[in-house]
Amino acid sequence: ELLDIHAGAMFELTTRMVALARLVSGDVNIAATTALQTIHPTGREVALMRGANILMPILTPTSHRNHYQLYEGKVCVDESAKQCRSCLELRVAAAGKRIAYREQGDPPHALRQQL
Repeated sequence: ELLDIHAGAMFELTTRMVALARLVSGDVNIAATTALQTIHPTGREVALMRGANILMPILTPTSHRNHYQLYEGKVCVDESAKQCRSCLELRVAAAGKRIAYREQGDPPHALRQQL
């Protein structure tokens, strides 16, 4: 139970930092990670609503994913790429956002610096 309390507190702190980073840093890329979803069922959606703008789908073939687990209980490791895409589309829509397929992932300020 203490571990659950700690995970909840870390989730709140992390997503608040996402919001603060968005306010302070403007148009930078901030990831809504699978780690957040691992400790909270709607972790990525909350991060998107609090300012994250990047998702990192798991594209590694499912047969190789167990070889690089960074932490115990990681979500989505048994989903195919197609299942992952469908799931992410639903999660992003639930957060009131849209996936920008075929758009460059650089933040706007990086593109301005290239000019």
